[in-house]
Amino acid sequence: VLHRQPRRAGATGRTVVLMSDLATLAFLVERAARERDDAARRVAQARIDVDAAHGTRASLETYRGELRQRAPTVRGTPFATTLLGHFGAFDRRLDSAIVEQGRHAERFQRIAQHAQQELVDRQRRLHSLQALVQRRHAAAAAAEQRRDQKSTDETAARLHAMGTAFSTPGTRRR
Repeated sequence: VLHRQPRRAGATGRTVVLMSDLATLAFLVERAARERDDAARRVAQARIDVDAAHGTRASLETYRGELRQRAPTVRGTPFATTLLGHFGAFDRRLDSAIVEQGRHAERFQRIAQHAQQELVDRQRRLHSLQALVQRRHAAAAAAEQRRDQKSTDETAARLHAMGTAFSTPGTRRR
């Protein structure tokens, strides 16, 4: 980011806004807008990731519920004992996957919150640059108006001086 002090015009102390300053500001506004747009895309992607993680977790929980409803309940035979052992191991792995998916969802949620804050920061920066551009344009317009007024005043003073220089002492205009 470029930081410059406003240029001063001679002894008058008036700020002069140069076109190169406005061009630099226009470039900075463009860049800030691109950064804001990139941040908005990251927010959108983060929200998609959060939704996907929550969806995956919900799917796993639904599957676990359905699986537990169909769980083998026959006990006593060697086959049933082996089947129950496999089912128990699978159920534990499924629980672990659900917990892990919950962690992913929380991580994606934190990423989304960070991306949202970055977007807000980028929007503030863009708005502040746009306000600065408006102030600089207003300053340039005011400086132009002052120059025009000065020129008009000088012309009027010269015309008045010319009129009094050519008039006779008794026919002086007021």
